[in-house]
Amino acid sequence: MVLKINGEKVDFTLENEKNAYEMVSSIFSTLSKDDILVVKVIIDGKEYLINDMALKNISLENIGEMNVLAQKKDEIVYDLLFECQRLFFEIKRELKENKLSRKKEILDVLNWVKETVETVSGLGYFHNTEANTVCVSIDRIIQYISDVDKSSLQVESLINILDSLEDYIRTVRERVVFGELPSQEDLKERIEKTIDLLPQISEAFQTGDDKKAFNNINCVLSTLETFCIYLKKHINSYSDDRKSKLAVLYENLNSILMRIIEAFENQDLILISDLFEYELSDKLKEYLDIVFK
Repeated sequence: MVLKINGEKVDFTLENEKNAYEMVSSIFSTLSKDDILVVKVIIDGKEYLINDMALKNISLENIGEMNVLAQKKDEIVYDLLFECQRLFFEIKRELKENKLSRKKEILDVLNWVKETVETVSGLGYFHNTEANTVCVSIDRIIQYISDVDKSSLQVESLINILDSLEDYIRTVRERVVFGELPSQEDLKERIEKTIDLLPQISEAFQTGDDKKAFNNINCVLSTLETFCIYLKKHINSYSDDRKSKLAVLYENLNSILMRIIEAFENQDLILISDLFEYELSDKLKEYLDIVFK
């Protein structure tokens, strides 16, 4: 049998593998140590997914050539998020041109995007709060499209929300490529700007500018995620006293974020505005005092 990975012939030594499934599983295990994932396998010109049980029935003795297609995890996530962006664009175009003439197809696409966000989140590329917020927003869109009739469809409002989600997916996708943490000074500046941004969320909701509100929320959540990653990486550089204070504040911040998610689920825009403008603002100011002074 000739074994190739991404079309390049490789040498190999069999251990206890007897069939294609065992062979692919062994390759998957080896490559995953370097954050490389097997996407699919081509055996004598026929494609298989890596979890296809039919592979168990293919003896290695009967294989002429096995070509394993693999990608780095970052590349796969990047491609998936790019596809999410593209699909949001297609949904917006469909709504503008045909409203709900293809309602089922739109709902199917939105469900696929939601499942993809959940998958990417499971790989560690979203903070749980971020992923939950995006998924709750998609659920709200799905519910709205499912219930609304064509004549009362608020196309522009819907497109504004989709714009915000598309922008947010783009931000996460860019983080995959430019994923280095900011310096301490840059992070401090981002948090200060975020604190200034919080009152604008409430103001945008009050004036009916949902797009601006959701864009600001996405910026806030992105900064919070970066901040959490920064703390996790540098926690051992703080004194025991500061560590203890940070642990308490961290729990309080998580509690606020969970309440934000619940407010999103209940579509309570007043509570969302209050949580961002007041409670979250106070906690971020406390963090600045402890972490950066």
